[in-house]
Amino acid sequence: MRGLGLVPALLPLLGLSPSLAMALEVYVAPLVVIDETGSEAMRALQPEADLLRALARGTTGDSLSVLRSREDPAETPRSLLDAALLCERQGYAFLLYGYVKRTAVALSAELKLLDHERGQIAAAFFGGDDPTHYERLMREMAAKVLEYFFTEAGLQPPARAEDPRRNLVELATWLGYWTPMGGDWDRVVAGIATVGLAARLIPAHPLFKLWSRSAYVALGLEGEYALGMNEPGYESFFLHLAKLRVPVEALLELPAGHAVGLGAGLLVELDTAVQDRKYSSLFMDTTVVPGFCLKVLYRYSPSGRIFLGVESVLEVAAYSPPLFVFSPRLSVSFRKGDPHE
Repeated sequence: MRGLGLVPALLPLLGLSPSLAMALEVYVAPLVVIDETGSEAMRALQPEADLLRALARGTTGDSLSVLRSREDPAETPRSLLDAALLCERQGYAFLLYGYVKRTAVALSAELKLLDHERGQIAAAFFGGDDPTHYERLMREMAAKVLEYFFTEAGLQPPARAEDPRRNLVELATWLGYWTPMGGDWDRVVAGIATVGLAARLIPAHPLFKLWSRSAYVALGLEGEYALGMNEPGYESFFLHLAKLRVPVEALLELPAGHAVGLGAGLLVELDTAVQDRKYSSLFMDTTVVPGFCLKVLYRYSPSGRIFLGVESVLEVAAYSPPLFVFSPRLSVSFRKGDPHE
């Protein structure tokens, strides 16, 4: 590769320092394909598209934007004059053009970066590989182009993604309300309150990016106690519910410490009805049933370690008919090993 000092041509022209310059637009022209083997696969290639895909993996658009030429692919530039005329017609300041060549024993490629306003080749890039490694050659050429812009040309490289933090632990507690829904449950039983504790494991933070925001998954183990009683007009009793949940939660972090998410999981609950009858002994009836739960989550972190939350939980317990429970709650969580430390 050879370069002619692109920075003096770029940044003074923009009147900005490298850190403040707007994104530089570089267009990729259709590349010439030279095939000495008569390969059908080689004739079907669109190397400019493969080069663009490889370049896109190393750019964010903040300082460098690499775009496909709008010109008819039939108008493939084969010389400096062709490339200059293409820039003139389309109004390009910078154009990458060149060729990919295949022989019986090798693949080779040459790209040239035309600075149209200066009327000269700012840099040239060469690469070669064996005939079976076309994609690797395209990645190599893209890497050389990017290295030129982010080192010799002085443009700001994309920010390196931070390595995820591993095995973060959260402890949580909450206070809430619950109410049965549907069937005969809501006519007979009234919910009073719930209180619970939870431990969560976050295997990786962030696990992935969504719309450029960090997202992660938490695996939980929750224990909860809920108290209910009879509705007016029914014989007095109390209903004690002890629940064990194993949920999975997925959360998306938003600006300013906010996060939203969804959760789902399995549960087992032990329900005990206690009735102190006036003219007979204390009556107790205990039932163990499985079920599942769904959650909608909102959390706010004022410090990065403490999280204040509002959650809505829908549970289905496998009674006949099923017991549907809606439970809104307020939570407080503490995270050990915060990702922002």
